[in-house]
Amino acid sequence: MPDQNSKYIMNESELPDDLEFVERQPVTAGSGAAPTQDRDRYQGAILSAPLGLDTDIAKSQLPGANPAYRLMPASIAGNPATNASIQSTARKVVAATPPPPASSGSGGSVSLDVPSIFTPVAQTITLPGTLTIGLATQLANLVFLTPSTLSGGLEAQNTGSGSGVGSVTTTASPTTGTSWGLFSYITNGSPGTPSGWTQLFASSPVFVQSLSGTSPVSVSVSPGAAGNNLASALFIFNGTLPTLVQAAHATTVYSGTVSFASNNTAGNTLVIVMTINRSGTAAPPLTMTLLDSAANNYQQILNQTVPGANSPTFFPDVQQSIWVVTNCAGGPNTISYLYSGAASGGDIGNVTIYEFSPFTTLGGGIPFFGQLNGSYIAGIDASKVTTGILSLLVGGTGANLSTTGGVSKFLSQASAGAPITVVRPDYSDLAGINIATKYKNISLVSNGLASEVALVDLTTQAAAITATTLYAVPGAGAGMYRISWVATVTQAAATPPTSVLGGTNGFQILYTDKDTSVVKTMPGTVVAGVDTNSTNSTSTGTLSGCFIVNAAASTNIQYQMDYSSSGATPMQFNLHIKLEAL
Repeated sequence: MPDQNSKYIMNESELPDDLEFVERQPVTAGSGAAPTQDRDRYQGAILSAPLGLDTDIAKSQLPGANPAYRLMPASIAGNPATNASIQSTARKVVAATPPPPASSGSGGSVSLDVPSIFTPVAQTITLPGTLTIGLATQLANLVFLTPSTLSGGLEAQNTGSGSGVGSVTTTASPTTGTSWGLFSYITNGSPGTPSGWTQLFASSPVFVQSLSGTSPVSVSVSPGAAGNNLASALFIFNGTLPTLVQAAHATTVYSGTVSFASNNTAGNTLVIVMTINRSGTAAPPLTMTLLDSAANNYQQILNQTVPGANSPTFFPDVQQSIWVVTNCAGGPNTISYLYSGAASGGDIGNVTIYEFSPFTTLGGGIPFFGQLNGSYIAGIDASKVTTGILSLLVGGTGANLSTTGGVSKFLSQASAGAPITVVRPDYSDLAGINIATKYKNISLVSNGLASEVALVDLTTQAAAITATTLYAVPGAGAGMYRISWVATVTQAAATPPTSVLGGTNGFQILYTDKDTSVVKTMPGTVVAGVDTNSTNSTSTGTLSGCFIVNAAASTNIQYQMDYSSSGATPMQFNLHIKLEAL
């Protein structure tokens, strides 16, 4: 009888050479549980019988009562079924891994405050969320500029804010023994005057005071009533208190202009104060920008927003901005201003412009939108410009185009501000030079260049032209002249053709000779077919010629044209003449 166990039991010789045997304690009655692997059970699992007997798996096992394997990472096995099982298990483990806990929405808040070239200038969000800004709307024709590197002037500055009826104190400390302070504030209550300070202009709460020493300077004001909000700013400048030259004010929403009553004095300092009271609690800050007609570039020294007491922190109630320009341009000046952003009905803006005697130069500043002006254009090196060249190249009846008050012979202008047009060269306004001496580096003689000084254009002529002045020779104009002419039949005479272009004497020039003072007529002899034409045809009835005369000063150069035609329809002709001074 065959051994039935041979179907299930391998001989020792059939075992693989690299098979490792696991020592285990014999099972005895009453003994404890079989030992387990000292392993993280999330990293292993019980193997099924086929996997447990796989030779590639079996040789990588750790000692223990039950065969086990690690899922991460899994060893490469030779048995396809083993690989498939490992991969399937790994995928299930990854899919079952819980995601990280979601945000509860109570992770705090973050605020942003940026320069006024952006909008909105202030905002706060509750996390998670997104802060967003963009460039603010600007007035037309502005460019992005970097302020000059300036020094001195502004010694200290500080701001204050508050709401309700309590006092708001703003403090800053001078750094030199002689200085002065400028204080500005805005509130949606009634403006008051801080003790010891002088208000500059009745329509705007801006104040000044002379200071001495380096002790801290404090200014106190009150919003005045519950629900009112206040923003304040204190600046301390080096030097003595400047003189207020003039000021002007405009109450507006949301754009407009305000002008200085008198011309600005070149070199003075301009200060522009823009404020706004917002009427609602649901409008973000407005962005304030300005430019002026004199192309001055303003340096912003304050951009302040104070939120409403009962509104979210990113909804403002009062705002103020201050700009300064040192060494201003002289002349008339109009300020254009713009409050850009989401409007809220009932907003009240105020713009006040001041001109002071010069401040000490201010320092610092952020990039801004401003106007290009002459300071960005390199000047002319006077040592490389010879006398008279500027008046030669640039001039005209507009005084702004001539350095000498004369009229340019190359560029002309009908009036100040009119377009410049190019005219023919004329050197007569240059001392000692009346003519061009070279052309293409070739020396010229006499007048150098010919110039056209007279012109005649006649049409539909149907009769003889008697002696007519072509040009009155000026007292200094004696010399040679060239007359070029052409005549053409434009309407033939009726049949039978009995017309002659030029008649009997043709086209003639009459002038007084410079050398003999005798009046002469050219040509002296008339030649048929040359000086006259009897073809009576618009296609072939043409004459032309050229005469040179040497005319005396203060005499007339004249022309005449003979004519012959008969029939109900007369012959008509055109005559064109040009006179050149040689």
